[in-house]
Amino acid sequence: EATAAAREIVAERIRMGNPVDGDVFEIMTEDGTLVATVPFRSAVQLT
Repeated sequence: EATAAAREIVAERIRMGNPVDGDVFEIMTEDGTLVATVPFRSAVQLT
């Protein structure tokens, strides 16, 4: 589900002409604690 969302976000950014190279997902707990960051590039396997 998260990967599909990432692909949709990246596709929309590309359609709008915005770069996605430096963007990251921030994975947080329910209380808002940041537990990980994952680059969009990794999430959608861009090369």
